[in-house]
Amino acid sequence: MATFLLIIGALASSYALVMAFMKPVQGAIAAYFGAWALMKSGFAPIPQRVLLFWAVIVILVVGIQMIRGRMVRTPFPLRAYVAGGALAFTAVGTLIGQGGMVLGAVAGVLLGAIAFMRLKGGAGNRFWPSVVAVGAPTVVTMVLVALSVVALMAGSGTIN
Repeated sequence: MATFLLIIGALASSYALVMAFMKPVQGAIAAYFGAWALMKSGFAPIPQRVLLFWAVIVILVVGIQMIRGRMVRTPFPLRAYVAGGALAFTAVGTLIGQGGMVLGAVAGVLLGAIAFMRLKGGAGNRFWPSVVAVGAPTVVTMVLVALSVVALMAGSGTIN
């Protein structure tokens, strides 16, 4: 059963990374499921209180999207810049710790949005609400995937 949960957790985390570029809310849900499965497998020592904290954050992000009533239509290049920036800066923030992961993901979202804005020559009046609607679940996704990878490395003895 442990190996099955390990495989499911790795697949869910991989799916979450792809969904961060396509449908960020689904990515956040998949990232949480992946982290939970990895924790339950025993291969990734993630504390339950950390998973509980991130469960509340995922519920908030999904709830906010449901309250909006409709999905925010954002162009794919904006999602790609935001998710790519979050992925890169989360990886750098992982060197600092869990707080660095969060700060790196937020910085990546902001810098990705600014890069997209510069590329397109400005932003409309709905630009920053769209960035927040895409960026919040993307931050959650990237941090949960990074947390899972670090926990797997710690569980295997690769890092201390």
